[in-house]
Amino acid sequence: MASLSSSDPDDSTEGMRGVPLSKLWYDRAKFGEQKRLAALKGIAEFMAGLSVLHFPHMEVSRCTADGEGTTPGSDSRDENAHLSANSVNNEQHASFHDFLDHYKRELKKEAGGRKVSSTDDPMAFALNMLIDSIPKTMRQNIPLSMSLSTNFDFQNILVDPETGKVKTFIGHENGAVRPVHVGAAAYPTWLMRDFTPNYVFTPDMLHADSPEGLDYYRRFYADCWADLATRKYAIASKNSYDPQWTRKSQFLVTIYNALITTNKDERDGLVDVLLRHAYRETYHLSREEARKLVFEGGWKGMDVCILRLAVGQGLWNRPEKRVVAVLKVSALRWKLVGLFEGKG
Repeated sequence: MASLSSSDPDDSTEGMRGVPLSKLWYDRAKFGEQKRLAALKGIAEFMAGLSVLHFPHMEVSRCTADGEGTTPGSDSRDENAHLSANSVNNEQHASFHDFLDHYKRELKKEAGGRKVSSTDDPMAFALNMLIDSIPKTMRQNIPLSMSLSTNFDFQNILVDPETGKVKTFIGHENGAVRPVHVGAAAYPTWLMRDFTPNYVFTPDMLHADSPEGLDYYRRFYADCWADLATRKYAIASKNSYDPQWTRKSQFLVTIYNALITTNKDERDGLVDVLLRHAYRETYHLSREEARKLVFEGGWKGMDVCILRLAVGQGLWNRPEKRVVAVLKVSALRWKLVGLFEGKG
């Protein structure tokens, strides 16, 4: 099995310890499909083995007012590398359920102690609904295990360039205890880059792995994880492993990241990504286009506008606002719950 290393590779040791997967993944001539799949299988096996270690509480590191929040995967190295020691606030939560309840209270506090309103802050409102859309099977009795890094990306995974076999993992100094479905069982960061608005793209990435390609590799990785977790590793002390924990981890991780960032623009961007995936439509509309679609376009047009909750478009000032609001919120809730249904 692959090992852990605490330092980055250099020219003198790279060949001996392996090559960063980021240097190989897009070189289809030298690193073909079988090597890609071998690397993903090796990553899944290591992470499934790591998940057998259980902990009594989860850990969250957030920036305080003197620092800027950042999304894991949004820079290419260390999530907290630019932060001073005084700018990180460490939290502990007994469970993922408690974590979600805590941040629902934080959203309410941010709204001045009132119920989070779609008219005051549409993205916070949508985030609150996203929390509520997470099914009980993904909220309660979720094992807490070690996550190697808050930026578990392919530059930190060293592989054998001849076989694709994983040799070692680096850059794990800022690892933390997380619920398994947003930690050890989640997809590696580069397989979720379509859920990370500020992901740093290299020139190779711009012409490789279409959305369908990412879905293919996610399915392969999830199948590997499910096989290993149920056949080889007993990852849960009370409940057996649920394959949906991995298959839906891109949504869970994005919600998690939206909750822990202290940068509102970043949070809104992550919520925006989830709304886009919920509706699979482009929805940036002018005020007049939104008005016409909502009040003249029927349900199809309304579905498009729900993504913005008709907020910021001036629609809530119309006499029909109460009826429209109920319809929109009900349809939005149905769409968001749909993210967690199906096999992924």
